[in-house]
Amino acid sequence: ERTIGKLLRTSYSKLSETQRMPLHVHRAARQLSACRTRAMGGHIQGCPDGHAARVVFHSCKHRLCPQCNTLPKERWLLKMRDRLIACAHHHLIFTIPHQLHDLWRYNREWLMQSLFASVAGTLQTLCRDAKYLDSTPGFILALHTWGRSLQLHPHIHCLITDGGVKNGAWLRPKGSCFLPARVVMSLFRGK
Repeated sequence: ERTIGKLLRTSYSKLSETQRMPLHVHRAARQLSACRTRAMGGHIQGCPDGHAARVVFHSCKHRLCPQCNTLPKERWLLKMRDRLIACAHHHLIFTIPHQLHDLWRYNREWLMQSLFASVAGTLQTLCRDAKYLDSTPGFILALHTWGRSLQLHPHIHCLITDGGVKNGAWLRPKGSCFLPARVVMSLFRGK
């Protein structure tokens, strides 16, 4: 059996001794490590005629659990795909400075809302500017709080249309570049 739960059961205590992590990470690790084990409790599943019976352990239902969340994640992806406008898209990433990580740890809700508002405000301001797009694009924002190395790294991934709507017409970007990176970074940092 190769699961995240087994990995957490065998290695998490050693990792938590060497790495400082917030309480919600410890709670998540505890839930994921107990998923579909005796610790979560269970029930007996059997046929009405009594031919077969088996014990089924309960799931943790944590949103990050690959055992519990695979099907809901796939449904979400299909729903998002149905929402996409049939055009080219750009992938943008917005990150908060490392100096704000302590603020994130203690004011996560407030800083998360500020981060989403800053990203949306930056994109709307630039896309409505006649210099760049002069229309309203479609975009989806998704928050990621950890990097690949499992260190705190709050950032937003943005999928944005290569164009936008103005007065019922679809407009393409004015220049060869959708939005200049330096302009985006400067405005985002200001917000």
